[in-house]
Amino acid sequence: MNGYRRHPGAVNAPIRSLSGSPTHQLAVLVYQAHRDVGNGFCTRCGHGVPCVASRNAGSVITAAGDDVRRYDAVPERASPPAEPPARHIGYRVGGHAQPLETAGYFYERESE
Repeated sequence: MNGYRRHPGAVNAPIRSLSGSPTHQLAVLVYQAHRDVGNGFCTRCGHGVPCVASRNAGSVITAAGDDVRRYDAVPERASPPAEPPARHIGYRVGGHAQPLETAGYFYERESE
């Protein structure tokens, strides 16, 4: 039992500085991403619900003093922008251009 004993009835004190921190925000995102849609499996990793990532993120949220049920409802995603994003203009990819002429170029170990 590694020498650590809890007193009966002991309660973990929340870490108030954790609420709103980047660690807390990441835990909320992970908790919301790893959820059940009704079939008993996680939508993100495919493991049984609750998956390890969801449990760990939930423990961070609980340590911050928040209730994990507050984050069960996933916020609606914003609708896509009305106009399409600017198109990238550049070189073609995929070798559609003429092949390079290698005559006259020597490999550095070859002699002329």
